[in-house]
Amino acid sequence: MAKVATDNLISSCAAICSKSSDLSDGSCSGIGCCQNSIPKGLKNYINFLNSYGNHTKVSSFNRCGYSFLGEQGRYRFHPSDVSDSNFEHRIVETVPMENSICVDSDTGLGGYHCNCSKGYKGNSYLRPGCQG
Repeated sequence: MAKVATDNLISSCAAICSKSSDLSDGSCSGIGCCQNSIPKGLKNYINFLNSYGNHTKVSSFNRCGYSFLGEQGRYRFHPSDVSDSNFEHRIVETVPMENSICVDSDTGLGGYHCNCSKGYKGNSYLRPGCQG
């Protein structure tokens, strides 16, 4: 289950899959993949990723869960994503963007957060990023 939370909003989705043959290429509809919309103008968010049964009922073809923030239309689900150990390395190549500063999160939950460098404006996570 993935959940996006802010002070005023909670949006969540759940993905289930008991066998790899159920996965459908290009489909992010709750079988192996789910997605949330993020409201325009969102300044910050918290991203949670949970596993059913405290990660005790894990399928052999899908031992890990991933949750990430991405631009709509820039990611297409592939069944191999659930078993590809290089998956996380494929999706993080564009963050941080140029002209931004990123620091480790102090929430105790891991991760980091980014802001535009002084004198730049924009979204430090999405193209074209921070502009002067």
